[in-house]
Amino acid sequence: MDVMTVTTGTTSSTGAPLPRPEKARFGTGARVLLGVVSALLLLTGWALLAAGAIAVGADTMARDGNGYLMSDTTEWTSPGYAVQSDTVLVHQGPMGFSLPHRMLGRFHVTAVPTGTEGVFVGIASADDVTHYLRDVARTTMTDPYSDVTTSRFVDGGSPRVAPADADFWVASTVGAGPQELTWDPRPGSWRLVVMNASGTTPVAADVAVGAEAPVLNTAGPVLLTTGVVLLVAAAAGGVLCLRRS
Repeated sequence: MDVMTVTTGTTSSTGAPLPRPEKARFGTGARVLLGVVSALLLLTGWALLAAGAIAVGADTMARDGNGYLMSDTTEWTSPGYAVQSDTVLVHQGPMGFSLPHRMLGRFHVTAVPTGTEGVFVGIASADDVTHYLRDVARTTMTDPYSDVTTSRFVDGGSPRVAPADADFWVASTVGAGPQELTWDPRPGSWRLVVMNASGTTPVAADVAVGAEAPVLNTAGPVLLTTGVVLLVAAAAGGVLCLRRS
């Protein structure tokens, strides 16, 4: 005679417990991978925090009282009538994005005359400066604020008009004592010119240049924020790995 076995609940009709369905387990390989990723996030987070703290501290200490990052002072001299920089190219950002303003902010120049003459400082397009100083005795400074500074002197005559009387400067200042010039850069080719106030010779002044560099204001906070986010992610990964273990 056949005997039919009926199962109900968690035991069979014979009283033996039924096997429980196995829960999905967090595999060893997955735990190892999560642990490695968490460790990498932890190291990267601490590195970004350190870099952010250094960036914030250095940025704060390097700025002058007006918030500009300034170069060291360098003597701009010429036996002629003018000292000019090499041409500086300022590029337009994509889709009209104001890259010079976002990256540099305002440009700042300080000039202290070392002779008896007052000093003139001006910024103009490279073409206008070339036209103004054509056939004028002048010196061109190349990388005046790098470790290796060179200058080129070209002999010639005097300028047709005093620098302050020319009308092509986009920014300029003139006076008997220390002078400061501030300019909001825009795309184009530009030159910085230093002359005596009356356009005489020789020229001698201590000059420093700098900029607001607003992009550096955000670099430190961005690094700090990113570091905190990565540390939180690393902690969450570590807790998940331990719980799954």
